[in-house]
Amino acid sequence: MNTSVIRRARVARKLGITLILTGIVAILWLIAAFLNPVVPHLPSIETLAPLHRAPWMPNPSNILFTLASLALMWWGATIVGRQKEVFESAKRETEDRLRRVREYGTHYANEGRLEPYIGSPLTFDNDKEPS
Repeated sequence: MNTSVIRRARVARKLGITLILTGIVAILWLIAAFLNPVVPHLPSIETLAPLHRAPWMPNPSNILFTLASLALMWWGATIVGRQKEVFESAKRETEDRLRRVREYGTHYANEGRLEPYIGSPLTFDNDKEPS
């Protein structure tokens, strides 16, 4: 796993968490505006005038604000969920490297890998004919 991939995944995870928290704060602000008249309300949208007939909804723009906040939270959760595979892969790679160090001893502790892989230089000794 490349460190730049992990770094980008961390930044994306932080962005997703920020989006989730932004949506939660927006919804909590809207709830506080309903419960406490001191908190400023959203400006009214006159294009949704037929919705003003509903007595339970003093401001129809609150529904749009809530839906936008929920969409923002959903988008953030999607971003966070997509980064899970990157972190699991990096964790597996680290655990595998540490397992090899335990199995093969401290002689190869700096390398972390003993078995051959594609790209490793292979050295072969010359075979000697039996005499």
